[in-house]
Amino acid sequence: MKLKKYLREEEVETKGEEADEKKPSDKVTERLIDFFKNFKGEIDDNDVHKFAEKEKFEPAEIEEVVYKLAASFWANGKSKGFTGEYDPEQLKMGIAVEMEHTNDVRMAERISKDHLSEIKDYYSRLAQMEKEGKAALGKKE
Repeated sequence: MKLKKYLREEEVETKGEEADEKKPSDKVTERLIDFFKNFKGEIDDNDVHKFAEKEKFEPAEIEEVVYKLAASFWANGKSKGFTGEYDPEQLKMGIAVEMEHTNDVRMAERISKDHLSEIKDYYSRLAQMEKEGKAALGKKE
């Protein structure tokens, strides 16, 4: 099946169990996310092509979706258009926190900047909230 056709299919309203089914594009995105989450090491073009082959999609079409997902992440977010300055200490804290979710420093910095563009002391507040939460649960820091 061609991915473009698969992505264009509209979800049809149904009754019963089928009503909870996900749109085809959601399923493709989930497959790609799982592929990236479970992949060990750095992914290159050959890996994406092998994934496409396994999933019975055209490699160029899978790449298109991958690029759209990546572009969406890097081109959007709260920090887009932010003209203020980031507190260097907050940014440093933020990168350390966000590295819990990624092994890419640039991605961690991008996520940190999104948070800091909304709340300039986001990571100090986060640290305080975590400290209070652990104390309430009787856990040590």
